Amino acid sequence: NVRMEGEDPEKVQETIQALASEFETVLATHPPKSCRIIGPTPCPLERIQSRYRWQFLIATQDGNQRAAILGHPDIEAALLKKYSKIKLVVDVDPLNLL
Repeated sequence: NVRMEGEDPEKVQETIQALASEFETVLATHPPKSCRIIGPTPCPLERIQSRYRWQFLIATQDGNQRAAILGHPDIEAALLKKYSKIKLVVDVDPLNLL
């Protein structure tokens, strides 16, 4: 689960869509079997304490595939970017998607 949150809803949406697009590009060129990106969509609790939240899921059959995707150099670079006024959260084993 990859989630972004910030005070500007349009900026959060644009930023997470760009990040999801980077994931899609990597998956298109180095596809692990049965892996896909679901979303991005607003979180079920879209706004908490004046912060708007969006997320997408990395759907894989096992944790090794997810680790391989997150360890890809292009993905690592995208995740390590500094996002102005936006918080990035990557939960590798989400128990709660709210």
